[in-house]
Amino acid sequence: MVYGLIAALGWGASAIAATNAARRTGTYIAVLSSQGTGVVVLVLLAVFLHPPLGAMNVPTTLGLVGAGLLGLAGYLAFYRALEYGGPVGLVSAISATYGGITTLLAVIVLGEHLSRLGAAGVMLAVAGVAMASARAPSAAEKPPIAVAEPIVGIAPGPSSTRRLSRAGIPLALASALTYGIGAFLL
Repeated sequence: MVYGLIAALGWGASAIAATNAARRTGTYIAVLSSQGTGVVVLVLLAVFLHPPLGAMNVPTTLGLVGAGLLGLAGYLAFYRALEYGGPVGLVSAISATYGGITTLLAVIVLGEHLSRLGAAGVMLAVAGVAMASARAPSAAEKPPIAVAEPIVGIAPGPSSTRRLSRAGIPLALASALTYGIGAFLL
């Protein structure tokens, strides 16, 4: 339970950092920087830990490559949702439902079974996300008309007038979907 709480604290802090980075530098630079740092750390760990690679075969490698590409798509969607001014709590909550997608795929594809309590939990999570994202935005939440950016990853400079927007919700849903499928492949 302690590790779960530490992980939750880490995810929460990273969502705040991701929001600041995406809104200041743009999605592409934020994801490139974070993932590049992750690659460097993983390479250093591999150098020091010498992990066994004997279990790597073609299906395993293809699954890992697919999971990696879907994870990248998930990160791009997540950071873009935050960059668009999506409420951090809502965008994070929606993207965190990827576990339900992974669970549904395990039931459908692998024939795994859920207890009634587990099935109820998945349904409640989906219902909660639907309710949180379903209401129409108020006039104060609508982004300005000229918000579209023609180049992916290029963000406007920091603005003290930036408003929260629900425009990131579809991207948060895409993030949950890609994370969920990628986690299933893992």
